[in-house]
Amino acid sequence: MVRHSDYAELEDKYAALAEDNDKAMESLKQADAVVKLAHKKFSALASEN
Repeated sequence: MVRHSDYAELEDKYAALAEDNDKAMESLKQADAVVKLAHKKFSALASEN
């Protein structure tokens, strides 16, 4: 039998995982932006040489 407290615990775990996922997605977006900027800069340098 599933108790109400089991659901509350699962909801808490889900909320924590969702928050971690949001942080991870933000980090990935930032990393992607950095890689794109670096590619743009290196491409510009390469075209100068």
